[in-house]
Amino acid sequence: MNWAAEQTAAVLQLAVEFGATASWRPGNGAAAVWDQPVLFDAPSHGLAINAPGEGGLNGRFDYTDYLMTAAASAFPGLKAAVDTGSAEFVTVEEFGEETGRFFVRAVRYIGDGGLIEARLSMEKPDAESDRGQLDPALARLFAG
Repeated sequence: MNWAAEQTAAVLQLAVEFGATASWRPGNGAAAVWDQPVLFDAPSHGLAINAPGEGGLNGRFDYTDYLMTAAASAFPGLKAAVDTGSAEFVTVEEFGEETGRFFVRAVRYIGDGGLIEARLSMEKPDAESDRGQLDPALARLFAG
């Protein structure tokens, strides 16, 4: 077994041990992907950006960067869909309990391409019709 295969096997074993799974319904109507093991990183603190405005008005943007790592083969087409600008969402569960529904901001291959790393934003139930989606300029800034 080569190093990349060992890395993929280790990530998948950790995903099983930590009990997180993700499901994805492709925005293009393709077949859904259910309950795939993933590593899910939910930060304990978000990033707050304060911007002083004109006339004493201030703007504040709260941002939390969630990260999902999975076998690339578990989510075929996810990277291509996100790269073309399609609004894609995954639902994450930990030990059978739903953690949340997340907008997929960016996906990149890691290692030899056998794994993907997806940057996520939590969908807010009280947001507008574009809920869960960042302003494109901010999404590019935080996607790296």
